[in-house]
Amino acid sequence: MKAKKLYYSEKHSVNPREFDLKDYDFLFIEDFLESLKQLDDTKTVYLLSYDLIYKKDVGKDPIYVDCCKDFIIDLLDNLFNKENIDIHLQEYDSYEEAYKVALSMREPNPLCYSDTSE
Repeated sequence: MKAKKLYYSEKHSVNPREFDLKDYDFLFIEDFLESLKQLDDTKTVYLLSYDLIYKKDVGKDPIYVDCCKDFIIDLLDNLFNKENIDIHLQEYDSYEEAYKVALSMREPNPLCYSDTSE
């Protein structure tokens, strides 16, 4: 395991749970992914993002928004093996809520909003 931290916000939680992944072993990751698989929830939209710690391009790391839990679990499984990243996983009741957060995360990026001056 090479990722640095996982920040996990379940639906309706105020503060995300923070896991310093260097303090956990491989079984923790497997258990975490398995616990996500076991959730019987078809009404959750996931927002997954990660920060490459060494990059200086703020606001350009990927953001994924999807209700397909299997897709999110596959991404997480791959990300846990990358070096020097912080992973953020958040749960929402709707795409609308998740996309509002994703948009706010992109505000430093000049492509965040349409240029209506033209």
